[in-house]
Amino acid sequence: MKKLNVGCGREIKKDWINADRWHKQKTNIWFKERIKEGYEIIKLDVTEPWAFEDNSIDYINSEHMIEHLYAKDGLFFLQEA
Repeated sequence: MKKLNVGCGREIKKDWINADRWHKQKTNIWFKERIKEGYEIIKLDVTEPWAFEDNSIDYINSEHMIEHLYAKDGLFFLQEA
């Protein structure tokens, strides 16, 4: 079962694919220090096509992220999800 946590920020979840578009060096270091067994963190820009096959993700979680997108990008995000 694949579960995707989109826009995870620092809320990384065990046994989920945690995805965020980080660009600050401090955040990048923070992520690298916390990668442990059972934790996966990937870089994902939700305004671009996602690198997942259609219907390959069982659950998608996103908290406090979509409000930071322009309307057209939010719609694209929801269509990809």
